[in-house]
Amino acid sequence: MKPLAHRRAGTAGKPPVLLIHGFGGRMETWLNMEVALERDAALLLVDLPGHGRSRDSHEPVGAGQAAKAVAATLDHLGGEPVFVVGHSMGGAVGAVLAMTRPDLVRGALLLAPGGMGPEVDAAALRQYAREYDLDELARVLRRFYAPGTRIPRGLVEELAREREDPATRRAHGEILLSILKGDNQHTLSMQRLGEATPPIHVMWGDADEIIPSAQLANLPENVTRELLPGIGHMVHLEATQAVARKLRTLIAEAV
Repeated sequence: MKPLAHRRAGTAGKPPVLLIHGFGGRMETWLNMEVALERDAALLLVDLPGHGRSRDSHEPVGAGQAAKAVAATLDHLGGEPVFVVGHSMGGAVGAVLAMTRPDLVRGALLLAPGGMGPEVDAAALRQYAREYDLDELARVLRRFYAPGTRIPRGLVEELAREREDPATRRAHGEILLSILKGDNQHTLSMQRLGEATPPIHVMWGDADEIIPSAQLANLPENVTRELLPGIGHMVHLEATQAVARKLRTLIAEAV
């Protein structure tokens, strides 16, 4: 399998950390985390199949198949085990990696992960997938953030430009078919997640309107969890420093 589009950042020789974006994103959406972690980690960023620079080289797929593509990319790069940080759909991908390829995962930090329960705002995801009008896209993105949060204008403009290409909108629509089951989302096996050997920690905002944080209650006992007050779905952008601190802790505990 051809490796996904990827990029290295951070500091060579530091603990290896893989950043996996969510649905409709791309590796550039991790800029805040890159800055926060540049001295603490050797970062690897990927574009998932059907996204960013992997759009034309990989068929759009859901979390399970995307995890296989990520694993193939890690194998291609030498198979060094990494700490995985995944957001939303990327959180589901990280969970699947921990379940199916524990040899590649030293630990996982999942941010508002998909697949932990059926509830999801499917209407918001569908609009997000197809919207490219700047004002309308900004309006739907507000649902991804806690009320009152300032949404980076540059992010909205970049997403709008990308979605002007009909091929991007088609790819995102195909991915949604793999994610959603009617107005719900497909779920991962909590039994298999409970049997996963890498340490897994989940962070979720209590103001998440896209995937409800109540799904924390579905997680098996081996998964530690943290509820962030006043934070919406975009945990890595709204609570960057808290996420960075937690990752540093997980790395220190694994050493």
